[in-house]
Amino acid sequence: MTVSEINPFIRFASEFNLKSQKKYSVAPDFRLFYISEGEGGITIRQQIYNFSNFSIIYIPPGIPYKFVLKHQIKAVAINFDYNQINREQTQPLSANFIDNINTAFQKKTQVIYDCDILNDVVILQDGTKFSNPINNLVRESCSKDIFYNEKTSCLLKSLIIDIVRYYKKSVYSSKNQNKLEQAIKFIHENYKYDINNQVIASFTGYHPYHLNRMFNKYLGTSLHQYVNNYRITLSEQLLITTDQPIAAIATAVGFNNTISFTENYKSKNKLTPSKYRNCYKL
Repeated sequence: MTVSEINPFIRFASEFNLKSQKKYSVAPDFRLFYISEGEGGITIRQQIYNFSNFSIIYIPPGIPYKFVLKHQIKAVAINFDYNQINREQTQPLSANFIDNINTAFQKKTQVIYDCDILNDVVILQDGTKFSNPINNLVRESCSKDIFYNEKTSCLLKSLIIDIVRYYKKSVYSSKNQNKLEQAIKFIHENYKYDINNQVIASFTGYHPYHLNRMFNKYLGTSLHQYVNNYRITLSEQLLITTDQPIAAIATAVGFNNTISFTENYKSKNKLTPSKYRNCYKL
């Protein structure tokens, strides 16, 4: 799926009282939280992120998270899919609760190929400028007026795009943004081939060491790992939507052999490609 193909379906959009959690939540759909009153922290991948009034927290499905709060706070929650395939499931989908984050893995059936930001957690400390769009979306969702699903879908897509733009401007400097975007575009267009840090860095005009540091700083992963993660993300779609052999899928997404593919896949998703296919084959 690309950004142009996004057609969100919203199951839940309302303000509610948010309490501290003892266990991690693993949601089956996307979650967007807007902190309307209060402060606290959220634990994601064993790291705590603090937030306060007007913070925005975006979490894709399958990523464990746990709110750590001293007091009950108020927040707007928006639960949604990026497509309309499961729109018959109109009631909010319950999250699973786990003690150990190592038992969870991210089920990626709605991957945004041209915007990696939307495939991972996004936290904006100051989302004040999004207060009105979020409140308008909630009011429309609660109104149940004629064509409210269609209108809230448009409102949410506009909101998501504005959040991505704001996030990129707040996190990247203009120079680094250009270099990162060049590298990411090159990876997305050449992932099938035998590309390494030297090849990618040469394309951007940066030294491999400096480009790798930029990936770690701004994207939270090494350059080499970003390439492998992108390949694995693409493979997940082939695993659940085709009957291609594992070896063929490994080659199609750029891995030299099945062993390397399986090892990288298991390291990232905590299970083998075959097991993922057996669980989620469409």
